[in-house]
Amino acid sequence: YVPPAERAPAAEDAPDVDAPGGRAGACPPPREETRFPLSRALEERYAGLEAEHALVLRPGGLSEDEQAHVERLVAEKYASDAWLAEAV
Repeated sequence: YVPPAERAPAAEDAPDVDAPGGRAGACPPPREETRFPLSRALEERYAGLEAEHALVLRPGGLSEDEQAHVERLVAEKYASDAWLAEAV
């Protein structure tokens, strides 16, 4: 993002992207039926991830056991010189 004061001057016939609505007037507003609530999009994404990867996603982050497992993997495998050299 570049604040308007720091932008290079635009050509006189260039659309004003800072106009109300944030559009340059080039696109009509979306039709009502094309609006898709973000919450529904996230629900669909989570459902797809669960189905594809046989996961059960839940709010709240990792359990204590899951966090301990992650820390063991980092310490014993992913932070090792052998693993890091292999990644290159």
